[in-house]
Amino acid sequence: MTRTDYIKWEEFFMGIAELASKRSKDPMVRHGACIIDPTRNIILGVGYNGLPNGYKDDDFDWDNRETKGQFIVHAEENAIFNSTYIDRLKGSVIYLFSEKGYLPCNKCAQSIIQVGIKEVIIRNFIGRNTDHYNWEPTKIMFKAAGVNIYILNSDNTKTLLTL
Repeated sequence: MTRTDYIKWEEFFMGIAELASKRSKDPMVRHGACIIDPTRNIILGVGYNGLPNGYKDDDFDWDNRETKGQFIVHAEENAIFNSTYIDRLKGSVIYLFSEKGYLPCNKCAQSIIQVGIKEVIIRNFIGRNTDHYNWEPTKIMFKAAGVNIYILNSDNTKTLLTL
C-alpha cells in the first residue's frame, strides 16, 4: 500500500523556492525561485536574491536601499542563470517565494518572457504596489506575452491573478 500523506508537487516546488530564499544575505528582503519542467516535474534552475559572483557579501552595504538595487541579482534571474537546461526553459513554470509578497520586477519579467517561461506561481502576494515597486509594467508585459500568474493558496490550490 502506498503512502497518502506525501506533499503535492506545488508544495514541493514552492518549498524549494522558500528554502533557496534562506540563502539570501539581504536583511530586508529574501526571495527564492525554482524553475520546473511541468511535463516531467523536474527542477531546471534554482536561485535567490544576492550579489553577483566575485562580490564579498560581508563587504557590501546591505542597508543602503538605493545602492543595493543596482548590485543585487534577483532570484528569478539567478534561477535562469543557474539553469543547466536553458534550452528547456520554454514552456516552463517558475515558483517564487517572496517573504514580502512581491511580483517579479519589470527586469525579471523581461527575463522570464525572454526565455519562454509561461507560468509564474507565487505565494504571499500583497496585491498592491509599494512605495518602491509598481507592478503594472510586469502585469502589462506578462499579459502581452501570455504569461499567467497564479497565487498558491495555503491549501496548495492555485488562483489565477487577473492581469
